[in-house]
Amino acid sequence: MEVSIIREVISCPNLQFHVTTLLEAVQSHHAAENYSGALEFLARARSECEADLGGKLSRNLQFYFECFEGDLFLSMDDYEEASYHFEVAAEISSTFPIGHPDRALTFILLATVYYYKEQYDEAIAALEEAKSIRETILSPEHIDTALVYHNLAVCSYKKDNPPEAQLYLNKAVDVFVMNLGYTHPRTNLALGNKSIIEISNVTFSDILLPKVRPPKPKEPKKGKKKGKGKGKGKGKKKKKR
Repeated sequence: MEVSIIREVISCPNLQFHVTTLLEAVQSHHAAENYSGALEFLARARSECEADLGGKLSRNLQFYFECFEGDLFLSMDDYEEASYHFEVAAEISSTFPIGHPDRALTFILLATVYYYKEQYDEAIAALEEAKSIRETILSPEHIDTALVYHNLAVCSYKKDNPPEAQLYLNKAVDVFVMNLGYTHPRTNLALGNKSIIEISNVTFSDILLPKVRPPKPKEPKKGKKKGKGKGKGKGKKKKKR
């Protein structure tokens, strides 16, 4: 049984209709694993968006296009190229206002790269940054914050820390069930991971905690044999005269 993280969904920004249509084609090709087609439509969308804006994208749009491209390379298992685009997006997001929710997005995307590269310490560090931002800006009860809890749980599990994983996962499941219901894909995945981690947590406890055997019941002490009372049984033999 294997646990898995939840990939962050990058939403299309509000753009001209023809650019939005191209970005929807990017998502369709991405879902179909036609990555070359997705990259082609993404390049067209970026080019047409630049033309609409006089040849230069705003910082916000540059951020989204870098995230889109990095996410495609991540799906292609090209972690170096994905990291490059996410690092560029992180530099851009560092110029956003303190309360901007997208400041957390790049930490989550980079954490996803670290996770697939099995660099779990780096993934946890990035997710802790995202958690701090989203708890402050969105609240601990928001589904986007719950996604961070969920992925922290999975990374903690991979680091052989099932107790901490279960704590984070309980938080995530509570928020997903409350806001999305039991049938949503995120809830289903989180519940499946929870079952796996709970089983591991029991095993983990069995390994760490010494098994204490219950004390043996004390055997009753053997007392002195009581002498036979008078008139019962044979008395002392009389000496013959």
